[in-house]
Amino acid sequence: MVGPTIMVVEDEGIVARDIQHRLEGIGYHVPEIASTGAEAVSKALELKPDVVLMDIMLRGPMDGIEAAARIREKMDIPVVFVTAYAEEEVLKRARVTEPYGYIVKPFEDRELQAAVEIALYRHRAERKLAESERRYRALVTSLEEGILMVDAEENIVYANPSFCEMLGYREDQLVRMNLSQLMPEEDLEKMRRETSRRQQGRRGRCDVRMMRNGAELRSMQLSPTPWKNEMGQFLGTISAVLDQTEVRYSEARLRASESRYRLLAENAADVIWTMNPNMVITYVSPSVERFLGHSAEQMANLRPLDYLSPSSLEMLMEAMEKLCCTPSGPAPKVLELEYLRRDGSAVPSEVVLTAISDDRAEASSILGVTRDISARRRAEEELRERTEFLEEVIDTATEGILVLNAGGDPVLLNAAARDLLGEGIEEWLRRFAAKAGAGREQLERALDGEQLSFESDVNAREGAERAFKVTLTPMRFSGKPHVLGIIHERTGQQAGGGRQ
Repeated sequence: MVGPTIMVVEDEGIVARDIQHRLEGIGYHVPEIASTGAEAVSKALELKPDVVLMDIMLRGPMDGIEAAARIREKMDIPVVFVTAYAEEEVLKRARVTEPYGYIVKPFEDRELQAAVEIALYRHRAERKLAESERRYRALVTSLEEGILMVDAEENIVYANPSFCEMLGYREDQLVRMNLSQLMPEEDLEKMRRETSRRQQGRRGRCDVRMMRNGAELRSMQLSPTPWKNEMGQFLGTISAVLDQTEVRYSEARLRASESRYRLLAENAADVIWTMNPNMVITYVSPSVERFLGHSAEQMANLRPLDYLSPSSLEMLMEAMEKLCCTPSGPAPKVLELEYLRRDGSAVPSEVVLTAISDDRAEASSILGVTRDISARRRAEEELRERTEFLEEVIDTATEGILVLNAGGDPVLLNAAARDLLGEGIEEWLRRFAAKAGAGREQLERALDGEQLSFESDVNAREGAERAFKVTLTPMRFSGKPHVLGIIHERTGQQAGGGRQ
């Protein structure tokens, strides 16, 4: 299974290949390396990678910051800057391109992986957020009910098309107005009292008068809700507004609104359901038939044990009890439950539970959204199996494989290497750790980036001297230079010359 695609932009060849090897060692796909800003823009357009790892200080007329800006103009690809420079002026220029992170040289593999994974996660989250914002704005814009947002000083900051139509203004006119220009003072006080009740967790509506085109007073019904930031600070009020002067249209509007929400639920891929405190299903979307094989009508007559494993039922009961007993505004709960299909097979699922409160701010039922996570579980299992497979391949290889640090000490030694070198392994390794001699010289050359091969002797278990061909390849491990060694035993005819 190929991991995310990363494009490396680095004008130092050895550094670029090192980063490429480290990324591929982690599990990413690195098909291309660009060495100039212009090449980075061109290859990004061609490859469309998941992440661009961009060195800020590139040679040539276009540095990494300008290249990142051009990539951002042309496509939605996250860029992570790699730099050995942290001057404020450089970072100030870089911030304009809105990068997804920075890595300061030198760095370790875990820092590299963390930067890439954070960029991937943030990019996915931003895409979902943007899509969610577009979806909710489209929903709010299409509602026949008026939606009104005012700040803490009661200045209008948003009004949907329905509210604008109710009062005969354009949105750009309303957002320059204060509620005091639309409502008599006594009606403003009534709305403030209802907002205060909402802050205390109580629900309700208030009937107020609002002026249409600055003249005609119309009767409006508001449902003001406090608007708070993540810190719980009061920012203003969001209100749903109904024009009560046109009562004859109210029921039709309500039916249309309910129809839209039901249409959303009944066409969702996830299973949307409601359940009362006695665990009786009161609504389930038609998608349940694809999910479990039972129709929505059949689900209403099933017991929870008919479609949940015993342990999952216990988890659901515990979560519902906490939600129903929590004061108004309990946070949604996320569970992983095992559902049982009609044919008896199990479906691993992620379930989001939300309490639905009545007018007394008491949880009267539970809203659930259930998603099949079988594919995610399979992906996790494939990753685990791949890791185990690679470990098994290394340890069962017929060639000797070892990894040495800069001091010549082994950090990895597979079974074949132990078997080939036998009792002479310690002597052989000491020769690489020595401060003088051919072994140290060859190790230093490999640490400096040279790949080389040579013959080496060692006294084997049987007491006879055995000859080996050794290939040393430079590599990095945990951000530090290491050497990968591959050992082949040579026969009598093959052995000779160049022994260590």
